[in-house]
Amino acid sequence: RRKVRRCPRLRPCRVCYAEMAARAASASLAAIRGPPHWPIVGAVPFFAKHGGPTNLTGVYKALYPMGNLVAFKVFDREMVMVFDPGEFMKVHRAGGKLPTGGTGDLWPFHKYYSLPRVMARWGATPMAFSDGEAWRKPRHALQKDFFATDEAAAYLPAINAVVDEAVHELPAWTSSGDELQSFTCRLTFELICAVMLGIRPGVMSKTGASAEDVRFVKETLISQQAGAALLYSPLGPLAATLNTTDWRKFETAMDFVNERSAASVETMLQAIESGQHLASWAGGCEPYLSKLLAGSSLPRNEVVLNAAGLLQGGVDTTANTLSWLLVHLADNPREQELLFEELTEVLGDGGFDNEALPRLPRLKAVIRESHRLTPTISANVRTLSEPIELIDTRRGGLAVTIPANTRMAFSSIGWSGDSAYAEAPEQFQPARWMVPKAERKGSALEALDHNLLAHPFSFGPRMCLGARVAQAELHAMIARLVRAFRFKTDVSAARWEVRNDFLTKPTPFPKINFERRVGGGSGGSRSEARASVEAGGAEGVTSPPRGACPFGHT
Repeated sequence: RRKVRRCPRLRPCRVCYAEMAARAASASLAAIRGPPHWPIVGAVPFFAKHGGPTNLTGVYKALYPMGNLVAFKVFDREMVMVFDPGEFMKVHRAGGKLPTGGTGDLWPFHKYYSLPRVMARWGATPMAFSDGEAWRKPRHALQKDFFATDEAAAYLPAINAVVDEAVHELPAWTSSGDELQSFTCRLTFELICAVMLGIRPGVMSKTGASAEDVRFVKETLISQQAGAALLYSPLGPLAATLNTTDWRKFETAMDFVNERSAASVETMLQAIESGQHLASWAGGCEPYLSKLLAGSSLPRNEVVLNAAGLLQGGVDTTANTLSWLLVHLADNPREQELLFEELTEVLGDGGFDNEALPRLPRLKAVIRESHRLTPTISANVRTLSEPIELIDTRRGGLAVTIPANTRMAFSSIGWSGDSAYAEAPEQFQPARWMVPKAERKGSALEALDHNLLAHPFSFGPRMCLGARVAQAELHAMIARLVRAFRFKTDVSAARWEVRNDFLTKPTPFPKINFERRVGGGSGGSRSEARASVEAGGAEGVTSPPRGACPFGHT
């Protein structure tokens, strides 16, 4: 497959990099390999053949054999794909303390927030879609009490309370794959509301959920789907000017998500300021916004707008990551049983605790392997204001100067699926990560330990603000669900494929059959769990009662 001379090591060392750089004078962008390009449309035929905008995973897999640097253009959107994490780390470092974010490539969001009526309504742009000092100041303020691992762990009581209820509600959502996928989104919305607002909207219930909260979840997903369609439309930003169907869907969804978020956030902030706290916060722990209000110097409108973005982001990213974990564990019952044994031995019937994480290597391995096989984010895009030299380490050390303002995208899909680094890369094998990291040093697998490959929520200064909270949610959800249920993909389910909107997800979402484990992981004692099943079975379990919410949630 590879016809060029490679470094004798699986991953070229510093000496080899230096030798390759010395052998090759820096070439221009034209020297980079890529698929056939045509006038006006660029590589559209290749792009469409290998999956198009809804299967970017397939496109990147087809590009990977061309080298670690691949030139790629669709209409007027030119990009250099970078598959070597070591080379893309140069891009990260060159960004300095104020790097551009991956969201800089998402023109639909930038266009939306630049609309005069939107600017008049909010008076600011969300931190995620800003750069420079406009990004740094709110980021510094917002990450306090939220970003560090120990800060995220403080919300585990609220997270565990939501996950305990999810065990009761899940059986009502298993009649089809679509229903289960909807449940994962509702569950993650419930989680982010508990963490940020200290409230329990109750959207996991089929009968008691507020129509406005259910619509929030749906509009969040619509904003992603319509936004992705706009991103790869040949019209580009002209789609907004022409007011196309996709733009109208996107704009309507964004309007509702922002307004609904703002209403919930404002109501909570007013309650906090007036001293009208809930009798007890969700899980008994102080929510993030209460802490933010007490210690932040951000203007009120920026607090509301950025909190709205966190609520929106807390739904789809975590839900899709959870979906992949459920699918892989359902497809691999033996791995699920091994994980169940570890979780039961370490946690018993209790909730997830961060202090137990070092004793849960298989839980970490399952999440790591799911990310390797099906990353939720297929690529991370950056631009630099200055040229940068990158080396194609699979083409004899070809050094190429990438011009300033060129879009460079890193995808983990290439290396993570390369048999040179991972044995049987198409298989779900968490055991490959059970070997301690120090012992993987010098092995082929060491190449996949790079920070840009190991973390599902990016890495560096622009790392996802809610990354540690999302990780805590995933740990708690999988730890509880695996102890509560034995689940397996239905024999009639069609084989799923990877679909890309802005994020990846399994399509069609397979039907998964859930069987409640007697006495396992229900949130109460083993005898209570057994009595609950005997009384009503999986379908007969009801949600624990909750008091009325003063913020209008039922």
